[in-house]
Amino acid sequence: MLTPATPTLDKIVVSRRAANRISGGFPWVYSNEIDGKLKGFSPGVLVDVLDERGQWLARGYLNPHTLIAVRILSRVPDEPIDRHFFEKRFRIAHGRRDQLLGRCVMCREVHGEADHLPGLVVDRYGGLLVLQIRTQGMHGLQEHLISAVRKCYEPQAIVVITGSRSSDIEGLPRTTTSIEGDPADPYWVSDHGLWLPIDIFQGQKTGYFLDQEANRQRVAALAGGGELLDLFCYTGAFALRGLQAGAKYAVLVDSSRRALDIAREALVRNRFQQKFDLVCTDALPQLNEWARLKRKFALISSDPPAFAKTKADREVAITAYEKLAGQLVRILAPGGWLSISSCSYHVDRASFLTAIGRGISRAAEMVCVVSITGAGEDHPIDPLLTDTDYLKAVLCSMPPEAA
Repeated sequence: MLTPATPTLDKIVVSRRAANRISGGFPWVYSNEIDGKLKGFSPGVLVDVLDERGQWLARGYLNPHTLIAVRILSRVPDEPIDRHFFEKRFRIAHGRRDQLLGRCVMCREVHGEADHLPGLVVDRYGGLLVLQIRTQGMHGLQEHLISAVRKCYEPQAIVVITGSRSSDIEGLPRTTTSIEGDPADPYWVSDHGLWLPIDIFQGQKTGYFLDQEANRQRVAALAGGGELLDLFCYTGAFALRGLQAGAKYAVLVDSSRRALDIAREALVRNRFQQKFDLVCTDALPQLNEWARLKRKFALISSDPPAFAKTKADREVAITAYEKLAGQLVRILAPGGWLSISSCSYHVDRASFLTAIGRGISRAAEMVCVVSITGAGEDHPIDPLLTDTDYLKAVLCSMPPEAA
């Protein structure tokens, strides 16, 4: 049987600097590194990347309208980008997670560039797979990747989300479409003894913040029998974990009424009636009010949205994190624990830790930073892309009054 010939692709020539970076594993080509104009290319077209001598370097997809013009898919000469290509990548990604995490119910199966599938996120919630397609290139390959998803994961339901707030420049409309099955809204998953809501169709990310799951379980174990505060709570995952671990009471704060309504349903479904309070408000004024009233919490989790959405926001964001840390320490009970997070990849770990350190030291004496962690092991990091190491979670300890 003859093997079908690989179709000839458009070619682009890149600068020597870009060629050296690609040879070293870098997954992107910027528009100012490409020889010639890109106006004749359609967004999402597959291209072969050549150096100035005409030597083949890689294969990827191109968008002529974005600064990141090419995202690399393969470094294997003449490798077709088809269903079999995605099947191989999915099996590698899943096998890695299976070794690290075992057969978990919820997991990020594909994490973009870090799994060598740029522009694609695949999250698994029980029998549901949610695919987030963030680029024109991945959108053009959707038929292949969905076929591969069906074969590799055998899901009961598939939902595809195109576009994201961070990828509007790609020109993809934001849509959420059920491709297979009829998942509920919200979708419920039973995990580690809790029913957790996944707000796929109207929520954030793919409906749940999987990147914080390992941190939630670790910090929730510190709840003891005290009161906890879940600030920027979304649908209440941290409060649910904390109450399950033995917290006496939970206060959940978010500015989204829909998110709090789903959190209420989750708390009731998990039989935590009479053990929670929901506060729909902006967080910072509420913290000031609690400080004035001398309200204290034994355990606090603060996971705000990104304060720095662009590089230009970086310094303002660092100041905001410092101020937030100081406000939180003021309402932390003696002997209590504070987890404060940042998903701003424009603020690096060292800068975030310094900001938190300044904030807590100005507000209270003897508060100790115990650890700084990131996303779970199902969110791998591309060492050449600092963007993939975006999540920072700092755990702080307040000494007892007797100390």
